[in-house]
Amino acid sequence: MKQKNTVILDLNREWKFCLGDVKRWVRVDHQLCYDTTKVGFEVGDMKVFLNDNSWSDVNVPHDWNTHQRSEEDAYPSNGFKPRGIGWYYKEFDLPEYEDDAVVILEFEGVMGESVVYVNGALAARNESGYTAFRFDVSDYLLPGQKNIIVISVDNSRWEGWWYEGAGIYRPVRLYIKPAVHIAPLKTFARPEKKDGIWRLRLSETIENAGGEAGRAEVRSKVLDARGNCVAELKAFAEVPAYGEVECAAETEIDAPELWSPDHPALYSVENTLYVDGAAVETEGLRFGFRTIEWTDHGMFVNDRLTPVRGICCHQDHVGVGIAVTRSLLRYRVAKLKAMGCNAYRCAHNCPSRELLEVCDELGMMVMAENRHYRSSEEVMRQLDELTLLSRNHPSVFLYSLFNEEPWQAESRGRRIAARMLRRVRMYDDTRAVTAAMNGGVLTQENASDVLDVAGMNYFIDDYMTYARRRPGHPMVGTENGPLYATRGIYRDDPKAQVYDSYGLTTAPFGQRLQETMEAVEAAPHVAGLFVWGGFDYRGEPQPFEWPSVFSHWGLTDNCGFEKDTFYMLKSYYSDPDQRMVHLLPHWNWAEGETVRVCAMTNCDSAKLFLNGREVGEGKVVRNRVEWQIPFEPGVLRVEAYGDGAVLTDEVRTAGPAAALEVVDAAPAEEYDSSIINVRLMDENGVPVPGRGADRLVRFEVKRGEIIGAGNGDPNGIQPDITDEILTFCGRCQLIVRPDGEGRVELTVRSEGLPEVEYRR
Repeated sequence: MKQKNTVILDLNREWKFCLGDVKRWVRVDHQLCYDTTKVGFEVGDMKVFLNDNSWSDVNVPHDWNTHQRSEEDAYPSNGFKPRGIGWYYKEFDLPEYEDDAVVILEFEGVMGESVVYVNGALAARNESGYTAFRFDVSDYLLPGQKNIIVISVDNSRWEGWWYEGAGIYRPVRLYIKPAVHIAPLKTFARPEKKDGIWRLRLSETIENAGGEAGRAEVRSKVLDARGNCVAELKAFAEVPAYGEVECAAETEIDAPELWSPDHPALYSVENTLYVDGAAVETEGLRFGFRTIEWTDHGMFVNDRLTPVRGICCHQDHVGVGIAVTRSLLRYRVAKLKAMGCNAYRCAHNCPSRELLEVCDELGMMVMAENRHYRSSEEVMRQLDELTLLSRNHPSVFLYSLFNEEPWQAESRGRRIAARMLRRVRMYDDTRAVTAAMNGGVLTQENASDVLDVAGMNYFIDDYMTYARRRPGHPMVGTENGPLYATRGIYRDDPKAQVYDSYGLTTAPFGQRLQETMEAVEAAPHVAGLFVWGGFDYRGEPQPFEWPSVFSHWGLTDNCGFEKDTFYMLKSYYSDPDQRMVHLLPHWNWAEGETVRVCAMTNCDSAKLFLNGREVGEGKVVRNRVEWQIPFEPGVLRVEAYGDGAVLTDEVRTAGPAAALEVVDAAPAEEYDSSIINVRLMDENGVPVPGRGADRLVRFEVKRGEIIGAGNGDPNGIQPDITDEILTFCGRCQLIVRPDGEGRVELTVRSEGLPEVEYRR
């Protein structure tokens, strides 16, 4: 009897966690030293290991840093969170399976150097916290019995200069496969258009872990978004004993629906593997049809000029750290789409599988970036993982080999880049390759010489010089326009470590967004840019220190609440026929006080009205127009004019807080967490702005588990997991994991306001 099909076990629930290095033995005498060098006992005596240590119950994804308080003497780049060692332990029942089955254990992401033990045997090591790893554990497991996984994680060594988190922060799975099976990540759906005809090539790598050769057949169905079968394919191969072989077939697809940021049409493939005539395994994947062409006058998607309107994002979110749920990923990507973005740069690491799936579905192009810049076999393995993960996703349009490396401007850097590029093309030669270089592109020999697309962080004055150095070569701004701003704040206050929200304060190493957009517009070979950054992120608080635990560069805060700079970028990223206007600041000031008023817009001119009378007009310059207006309570309204269109926006004077607005922003498509956004409102439903009105909000969670909380304050040193939050400029956020029945129930309270009952 043979294993008939793949069984996938979700190992994300019911782990035990111990912070710190565990005690594995009391005294190391000769016999203990001898025993712990033997298979199955390398982790030590399990009774001592478990009983002499303090273990807590956790679920994956899990970032143990979120359970630790920020400390002034800890690492500023890591958001003042301590680094260290943690251990995980999981005991689970394994179903019966055949002796010839292959069992693969997969960790999608473990932040820190990790060592994995399976039933006491040291089974694998992994160096990088940004890359998935999987390995064969067939020889270590006991089918039909309880089994144990133990993993030690050491995040003492940092890989990045931002908040990195700690622990098992992405899903864990166990795959039980037949001896002859489709290799993980080795299926490639490769659509290609030639001479006006679309062809689809499907290839799979078939592995044989058994001692008998066999004949393999893969039968495939290609389905459109509505589930209609548009093609069927068959491929055959002779599979050697204890070996592998590629199995491939191709077919024409008549007039497929094309994937683009505006129309993310997805297809799927169902592959069934037959061995000697018997079906043994079925797998599915999604892909899309689209063409991308890079030229010296822009990038074309499906033969249409498509400017790269990109944004750079780290992978953490307030409260949950790097253990970001799928619901949060969709929430975040949808925010970026609303800002006008069509491209997402993974800064600076391999994306998660779930992020790519969400970007496929929402129409967000992705620049997938490798963390490390070396030619060692370990880094090449990480690059393989990035390529194999990304190549079936139509959202992935560009690979980036590295970010801001000191050897980038040298001949050895050029050699490393060339070797890494060849490694990418071993598995995917359908996408262009770039790197995010902060200078060096004008030296005699540098990494950009071998790249398909030159990538430049800042250095906008070098755009045209590079075009003369390398005529006809495309370029993209890989990181640009870092704006300092604090949501809801309209006057710089260095003592309070906050910035105003008018969008004109930039980091010393960058240029203002206005100058950057003009430089891109003037350089036709520059296909677009990625702005830094989408969200405030923990760590890298420069130029401030404690208590700034978050950056100040996001166009939204760390909860995803929009800053005014969100609308500034939207004014640039919106198409000319998509007019918009945004008015700031709020309209709660002292009587007679002169207030700086700004409209951010892609219109041509604007007029300002206060309580119905005109108080100003002006021509829009660099997507903004400003006035100085004496305050009086009421309604401040702007009218913006362009191409016959009239756009309006307004702000109103708010009274004291009278109610709590409670909204679950978790998308209906995903529901692994509720995203509870709370805002203070007056009796007329006007949001209450400013710091003076902030108040404590308490949450009583009756069903579900709090996994994160925050308020967007860059100086927020409150706990990440708490049931009470002080609002910041009138807003806060709670993130709740549903209970075992998929339910969330909670009560939201603030003293003097009506309580709100929430159920989902």
